[in-house]
Amino acid sequence: MSRFFILTFICLIFAASCGSDKNGTETPSAPIAQLSELDTFYAGKTLYCIKDTSVEYFNSVFKTKFDTSEANRIQLVKDVVKRAGDTLLLTLENGSKKTFINQSSIESDNFTEYHFISRLQDVNYYLMKVYFYEAFSYLMVNAKSGKETYLCGIPAISPDKSKVIAGCFDLQAGFVFNGLQLFEITSDSLSLTWSRELTKWGADNLAWINNSSFIAEQIQTDSLMNTTTKYITLSECH
Repeated sequence: MSRFFILTFICLIFAASCGSDKNGTETPSAPIAQLSELDTFYAGKTLYCIKDTSVEYFNSVFKTKFDTSEANRIQLVKDVVKRAGDTLLLTLENGSKKTFINQSSIESDNFTEYHFISRLQDVNYYLMKVYFYEAFSYLMVNAKSGKETYLCGIPAISPDKSKVIAGCFDLQAGFVFNGLQLFEITSDSLSLTWSRELTKWGADNLAWINNSSFIAEQIQTDSLMNTTTKYITLSECH
């Protein structure tokens, strides 16, 4: 009988050390050093490695530039995007319209302003930046289905057009999500693969290097909330 209890106790310890999620699948565990966020971090079940790179390499990869004028951005796609005062109209493939109306009472929690950014032809989406009361987000609208997906930052599309990565920095005010999000591009919508909130740094201006790694500006703050920016690459650790 004592042998049975000893074996049971050992099994319980082993099971606890492995860990599992609610679906019974194994949850990755890593040494504390791997969770520093500044050199490696887990996103979902994937361990990402961070390496410093140069501003020259960053500039050779990051090419996302948008005109600062919404009127100019709309002019590029004027057949399918219209601005009528506080109303933004997007035309879907079936000819129907998606309407987004600004709620401009500045002191209200309902304050919302939609700013058109771009027509992402490669993945058949519209992109807008949405301002809320003391916060902001980005909104992708599928041009076929009209389905809407909010992201924390400007989306970067993978070379094979299968994934979207977005990042945001907000360690100072703390009004918006500070971290990274990865989405899978499906036939008519975006499906969230993982969302990783960060506490030691935030990301801006992301771009894919290949289909599994990307580059970003890594922004950190000191004790006085002053920021410093480094350039990094992120890829799955092997």
